[in-house]
Amino acid sequence: MYEVIKKDVTFEWGPVQEKARSDLKSLIESCFHTRNPKFPSEQPLVLAVDTSWRAVGYYIYQRDEIEPKHIHYVKFNSLLMDKRQQRYSQPKRELCGLRRALEQEVYLFRGCRDFIIETDAKYLAGMLNNPGKMPNVTINRWVDYIRTNFFFELVHKKGKTFGPDGLSRMK
Repeated sequence: MYEVIKKDVTFEWGPVQEKARSDLKSLIESCFHTRNPKFPSEQPLVLAVDTSWRAVGYYIYQRDEIEPKHIHYVKFNSLLMDKRQQRYSQPKRELCGLRRALEQEVYLFRGCRDFIIETDAKYLAGMLNNPGKMPNVTINRWVDYIRTNFFFELVHKKGKTFGPDGLSRMK
């Protein structure tokens, strides 16, 4: 295909170019793609989020209603942490990352009743289930924002096999 678009080369379309076009078309059709979530659906919308010292990585997906093993991805994203956020303790950074991901996708998750958040940080459950008991006013404000604006189930996933881990280190 590169030969067809080179400068000062006579355009020629034959069986070789046709096969290259056909191969490229089939690869594009079979490649990974995203779709919009289905509402209403029997399958919940899932936000998988992870925070490293550098960035917040997350993706959103929904399982297929007919074949629940098949996953339909909605979005992948990575948000860079600023210098101040990079100095937060790990628990505070994880909560900040969750808050930032929810703020970024507020149009999708606010009011969503069938919603799961997957994370590899076990302590987020304790932070979110004990509002007002954190030692820091900022953390209490973040917990209050998350708990009052979003209805979700928090699910812990083991860190070694958790997908968004790579997205949190990409930027």
